[in-house]
Amino acid sequence: MALLEGMARLHGIETVALESSLVSKRFYEDLGYETIRKSFIQLPKGKRLDYLEMQKSLNKGQNLGPLRTRS
Repeated sequence: MALLEGMARLHGIETVALESSLVSKRFYEDLGYETIRKSFIQLPKGKRLDYLEMQKSLNKGQNLGPLRTRS
């Protein structure tokens, strides 16, 4: 994930977003992602699939991760 976030920074992307299952919430929170909203997909027979919309600002701190370049 650090590699992907580093590449995003190098391309000028300031915020990344993803959709997470409920059981993966803690994993992404530990990586610095915040829940923006809870959502769901309506399935047949009255069932639904709950998920979280999450995002992370890549501007927090100056660490470029594994793709850090020299000035």
